[in-house]
Amino acid sequence: MPISCHETNSTEKIRPVFHSLNAMRGIAALAVVLFHTSLLTGNMIVPGGYLAVDLFFIMSGCVIAHAYEKRLAETMSVREFAARRLIRFLPFYLIGLVCGVVVVMLSMSANTTAAPPIADIVVVLIFSLMFLPALQLPASSVMFPFNVPAWTLFYELVVNLLYAVFRRFLSDRVLAIVAAGALAVTAWGASRHGDMNFGYTLAEAPEAFARTVFSFALGVLIFRHNRNWRIHMLPVMVITAAAFLVPVPTLWRWPFDLAVVALMFPGVTALLLAAPSNNLTGLFTLLGDMSYGIYAIHYPVIGLIGWFAQDVAIDRMVLATGTVVLLIPISIFIERRIDRPLRSRLMKGLPAFIAR
Repeated sequence: MPISCHETNSTEKIRPVFHSLNAMRGIAALAVVLFHTSLLTGNMIVPGGYLAVDLFFIMSGCVIAHAYEKRLAETMSVREFAARRLIRFLPFYLIGLVCGVVVVMLSMSANTTAAPPIADIVVVLIFSLMFLPALQLPASSVMFPFNVPAWTLFYELVVNLLYAVFRRFLSDRVLAIVAAGALAVTAWGASRHGDMNFGYTLAEAPEAFARTVFSFALGVLIFRHNRNWRIHMLPVMVITAAAFLVPVPTLWRWPFDLAVVALMFPGVTALLLAAPSNNLTGLFTLLGDMSYGIYAIHYPVIGLIGWFAQDVAIDRMVLATGTVVLLIPISIFIERRIDRPLRSRLMKGLPAFIAR
């Protein structure tokens, strides 16, 4: 899931902003949104949109290592790191959760015979408020029923915490071994499912966790061995976007997905990490500001729009396009007027929390 490419607050020294990664995060977030608009259209517009998740994890490894590796080695505690990461995710996560609850309530009101028991819904909500999967549901059920894509945020938080706890032992060699083992499990999962669109359920936890670990570990290694590349960013972004769009025969889907995740995405991230800024910095910043918010809320918002438009005579492609166009300014507005100020207030209370 998308993360900020400049993990700072007003009391800290300003760190460099990776504008190219910001732009790529925005493009990847849009790929996920367009993938899920199939809920409105019935047709897959971006067949490989789910692969953006792996690109998010790789970029996360780069940015987290850049922002925290030195501080974790010197002054920052694991407790503070965990609190910072949770604060980064929390506002938009809660907004997405509220939207998801509304969708479920609307669905229940229309089909009371198939509605789950209220007690189950309350328990799932309690787990969700604690940022935990719905452990009381069958393993085949979605981990976060109110907002399905939240499974990626959960795994990223887990892997972030493991990174902070074991950072001192994570030499390049250890990270490479961990990444290789995780890649093997990921490849097994991809071959078993026929693609890399897995991770939503508890039954898929081993391969979903491995998928996260592989990309995150690779991202940390890419940051540690970053080189100055003089490249043109736009061709790299266009080629990456094409990987989401290209239709692949079913037989070759999982090998294609694995090649993209294991070979293409690491190369793309390494190139963009070192790419210089240019006159598109403003646009790239806008894409970055939009990315996490649109990712965190798009699924339940698509559900809400689908609910209200189910009896409206409107072309489904027009509806899907309008939904995406609507989500972009909404996400930017919430990020700047709600998410950012709220995170700033929570950060101000962080020293008192850590001192307890």
